[in-house]
Amino acid sequence: MRTAILGGTFDPVHVGHLCMADEVLARLDYEQIRLVPARVPPHKQNAPAADATHRLRMLELAIRDRDEFVVDRFEIERDGISYTVKPLEHLIASGTLTGRPGLIIGEDLVSGFGRWRDADRVAELADLILVRRPGTGEAKFGWPHRSIDNLMLDISSTQIRNRVLQGLPYRYLVTPMVYDYIREHGLYSSD
Repeated sequence: MRTAILGGTFDPVHVGHLCMADEVLARLDYEQIRLVPARVPPHKQNAPAADATHRLRMLELAIRDRDEFVVDRFEIERDGISYTVKPLEHLIASGTLTGRPGLIIGEDLVSGFGRWRDADRVAELADLILVRRPGTGEAKFGWPHRSIDNLMLDISSTQIRNRVLQGLPYRYLVTPMVYDYIREHGLYSSD
């Protein structure tokens, strides 16, 4: 199956993530998007605000009606820092793919790609797919890649966490089931 990977902390998953994945499915020749939540993201200063169990459950709820989207638990179940090369190698070794996997990278991450753990190996293993992100402009990227002219939603998980903490509305930035889950479990609030 032609598969593209979208990794992230997903703290929480929001409609921008889902829209980005949907754009890759619609514009490129992939049949599946694997969402890979990081257990310990290497590029973030602090640990995720919500623990892995909550982030995983929110992802499952967010994609529940989309057969083309699959949550991959590999990084969540693995100890240590989540480096992109590990789930790529694992997915390729699984033998379930047709062709090379795609790897979705936001343009906001392009400038730091050369500092990723085993960046050359990542580029060797996957077809890199650049998606536009608000405020980044056109990225110059030194590795072979494809870019898509995707819809950009100016939404971030940080914004959502801050809005929850401040008691501001965020209902339409996440799917209804994720919104209910955040409220039910009191995530991101100071209470």
